[in-house]
Amino acid sequence: MKKIPTSALALALCLGASHAGRPANGYFYFTFSRDFSGDNIGKVDWNWDGRSHFFLGEPQTFPRVPTINSLVYTWDDHLLIAGKYENEVYKIKPGGKTFDTTKNTWKLPEHIFVEPGLKSAWVADNRGYLYHTPLDPYGKATEVRPTGSEKGVNTIAYKDAEQAWYSQSTLFDSSHIGELDPNTMATNRKLTIGTFVNDSHYDPFTGNVVFCGDKTLSQYDPATNAIVSKRVFGHVSQLYSCVVDGEGHMILSSWKGDIYFIDYSETGKVGDPANYTDSTFLVDGMFYITPLIGPGSPPIVHRPFYAGTHGVYHDSDGDGRIDGAVIEFKAAVYDPPALIRLRDPRDPAKSVLADSAHIVKRDFTHYLVDLRDRPFPFGTDVAPGAGARILQDSTLFGSGEIPISDEVGPQAIAAEARPPQARGDKPQLTVTFSEAMKVDLASKEFPFLIKRPNADVNGLIQVESVQDLGKGKYRYVFSSAEFPLLGDSLKLSPAAPQISDTAGNLNNMSIWIPVGGYPFPVFSILPEKLPSLVMYTMNSPVPAAPPVLVVDPGKSGSAVACLNCPDSRVEAALAGAVADPASRGFEPWLLTVNIQGPVRYTLNFYNTLGDFVNKVDGVVDVAMIRRMQPDRQGHYTVRLYWWPVTANGRQAATGAYIMRGVLSGDGLDNPLLESSAHPLSLPKKSEKITATFGYLRRG
Repeated sequence: MKKIPTSALALALCLGASHAGRPANGYFYFTFSRDFSGDNIGKVDWNWDGRSHFFLGEPQTFPRVPTINSLVYTWDDHLLIAGKYENEVYKIKPGGKTFDTTKNTWKLPEHIFVEPGLKSAWVADNRGYLYHTPLDPYGKATEVRPTGSEKGVNTIAYKDAEQAWYSQSTLFDSSHIGELDPNTMATNRKLTIGTFVNDSHYDPFTGNVVFCGDKTLSQYDPATNAIVSKRVFGHVSQLYSCVVDGEGHMILSSWKGDIYFIDYSETGKVGDPANYTDSTFLVDGMFYITPLIGPGSPPIVHRPFYAGTHGVYHDSDGDGRIDGAVIEFKAAVYDPPALIRLRDPRDPAKSVLADSAHIVKRDFTHYLVDLRDRPFPFGTDVAPGAGARILQDSTLFGSGEIPISDEVGPQAIAAEARPPQARGDKPQLTVTFSEAMKVDLASKEFPFLIKRPNADVNGLIQVESVQDLGKGKYRYVFSSAEFPLLGDSLKLSPAAPQISDTAGNLNNMSIWIPVGGYPFPVFSILPEKLPSLVMYTMNSPVPAAPPVLVVDPGKSGSAVACLNCPDSRVEAALAGAVADPASRGFEPWLLTVNIQGPVRYTLNFYNTLGDFVNKVDGVVDVAMIRRMQPDRQGHYTVRLYWWPVTANGRQAATGAYIMRGVLSGDGLDNPLLESSAHPLSLPKKSEKITATFGYLRRG
């Protein structure tokens, strides 16, 4: 990179009267051709104090590309330069020594226009043919011939993605101007002006379009289809660029090296004699300069110098996704940065761009990069090397990375509840966090909120101990009658002081996560696989009884304790059938069930032809369970026996039968768990059952 001597930057004669206007400043890139060796790309700052002084800073120049013409700035911080006499368009990083090219079919490419979407551009060659050129990535162009009034287009001035204007110069003394459809490249001629056009731009300050070339600057009003203001620069050999800043200021470049400035913010007319106009010499052989605003312009900057000192990432809504960063500056910044590249806090190799719509002033030294409409993926930890870079003039905001630190609180990302599985067990909750944590293992406070339908247990849960399981996972053991259950929802209590990440950030968790884990073991069928055939023997007549008998097998010997038999005759008949030597070698029970609380059974019985035999809808209720003794694990075992009577009251015939049904703990209260001070609603559990069994009838 070379510097042009400051002696070349003396202010030229002021061409207009001094007056109070709007201050403005910024920078632009430019192309120039003093000779056929050395640099031919440059960058310079400019400043207008709003009163009487327009001046340029000390320019920087960069290694040359083979040939130059117009240039634009691309979305990924490169310059795109028309290499007219090499039939090429060069893409180069400012200050870089290498450039990209694509072999296209354009002839003497002269002008480049970036589309409003920033990811593609149009290149116009000297015939006026247009080439649609992708910029992301830079690649092969597609030729598009303009249609309508013109067969060629020299310049394009975009208002937005739906509206643009064009110029087509026929000779050095006239040009056609008109409307251009940005989607189809159809032209609609509106006017012919008596001057050649090298450049054109839409001016949002006036709503007009400016055209310049040869010695003339023209201001065209689309609403009236007329040139509403014009200025002729008599001593200029050729005007190349006429760029606007959208605030009533224009900068023009000329072949002799003079840069012209016009402040028309008070008059609204570029040729009004009351405007402040100044000029200053930049470099011999000037060609084009980049736009000051809109597509093709570098990021907008303002003076004086500001530098970001540091920043912090934020998760503003507490959903576990980093959605912004606050950047602090060492001095007051009155106009926010226009474009900031913010590194992905978890993968600094990735980044996002935030434009001015996403940069919000908190105060003059703190600006928020607001990414709530496109947050980073879930994650609250920040990797080393995270930072931000302001993509504007390095003399304005500095060229280095602004370090961004972690101010994002942790999140609970998974929770598993384990209620007591046997007598003496303590309820537990295992929680996994989004990052490495600092947890007060001695605290007895439960640092979470629990949401449970129809019950509020917050404030009733007491912690007995906390264990660090490693990798952001912790186990809580409870001493209270209330504790988290499968089916609850959970989130961290706001700013719970006993929990933080390793950086000391407290949480602002807003989302509820489901509590998974283990239900109470309401029941389990033993053995795991149902037998395919069982055998019953029963002497007739068979006394009346429910279709299924519930039996407590806890007594020794041949004694059978029926929990739902209506009288002793049924219990005696059952005991005799079970003890009958003829049934030895066969399983006499439909089901053997291990239970922890009340269980509903709904069973239907059919013969092998599919004919309905009988059905039952019953409950092993609390009263029945209280009559049994639990095993060492606190569980109860019951057996179900089919009573061989059909739905019409007749004794079933010898043969094979099919049982289908469901066991369920749904909606049944269980006051039996000693760890609970009141009945708990059993978690939903049901199991479908199908089995085949045989029945042998006696008598």
